[in-house]
Amino acid sequence: MILHVDIDAFYPSLEEIRKPELAGKPIVVCILTRDGNSGAVASANYKARELGIRSGMPLSVAKSKANKDTVFIGADKDYYERKSKHIMEDLSTYGKIEQASIDEAYIEIEEEDKGTLIEIAKEIKQAIKKKFGLDVTVGVAPNKLLAKMASKVSKPRGLMLAKSIEDFSDYPVSLIPGIGSKTAEVLKSRGIVTIRELANSSPFKIKEWFPTKLGDFLVKAARGMGEMHVEEEKSRKQLGKIMTLPQDSDSMDEIKEAFPKLAKEVASKVDELGVSFSAVTLMLIDKAMEVTTRSKTIGPSRGEAIIVKTAEELLEREELPGVIRRVGIFVSKFGEEKQKTLMEF
Repeated sequence: MILHVDIDAFYPSLEEIRKPELAGKPIVVCILTRDGNSGAVASANYKARELGIRSGMPLSVAKSKANKDTVFIGADKDYYERKSKHIMEDLSTYGKIEQASIDEAYIEIEEEDKGTLIEIAKEIKQAIKKKFGLDVTVGVAPNKLLAKMASKVSKPRGLMLAKSIEDFSDYPVSLIPGIGSKTAEVLKSRGIVTIRELANSSPFKIKEWFPTKLGDFLVKAARGMGEMHVEEEKSRKQLGKIMTLPQDSDSMDEIKEAFPKLAKEVASKVDELGVSFSAVTLMLIDKAMEVTTRSKTIGPSRGEAIIVKTAEELLEREELPGVIRRVGIFVSKFGEEKQKTLMEF
């Protein structure tokens, strides 16, 4: 399954966090020209959007729509990118990740149970809010197309699990990522306004109207067909796996029972990369979704046994933070696996 995580009003929210006096005001982050007198809107918070201010709008137009409380701020790209990097690193602990932009990512999770998927999505929302002070919207679906559509209709601060394209039948075709205003206008001229109408249209007619690759895309999108796997970056800072315990537990022995399965999956991922690791992290998530992590640096290692052994040491190092619902094991600080030469034997 795919989770699409989209940070709500990313730039303005970051500005509000570092300038608390802006709370409750319309905030417009702009790309300014050198003289600072003109430019365009990079992002606007929801208060500013209520005034009709939108991303991409010329600064002069945005100012004409602003009220006396509206705050205009020049974009601080380096600051936003640093924050994005840290958030993406945290999101990568949940599964394979594909960063789609500075404020959104797809996460591929090997889980089919709907209840567990919703729990994971809620956990992500709470973790990002607690650590970074940011609200996120999460769409959950069988593929990237539907997951993005689910998050789009749920913003801000929402969560939706979509089963199929039928969940969006009554929405306008513009909800489908990749359909812009021009394409929507052409479809409207053909009597197609909703996704249901597009799905019921003849594929041959659609390809006749759009003889390029767009026609093929529209036919597939109207049927909810999208990519089912993320395009993961080759360079990963950590690898890991999180699982839900059979039942909430405050017993270290019961929690340890999950370690062999987790270690096997993590070790398999490490073997695929052909690297060694020098750090192990244990993640404990209690029933209130509070996250506790414990880490230990070791010598360059590979294999399940050392992962289990280190995880057990980390678990026993301190008392449990509460009744545990989910547990995860991660490895990091990767190094190339070197073959021994004759001189080393």
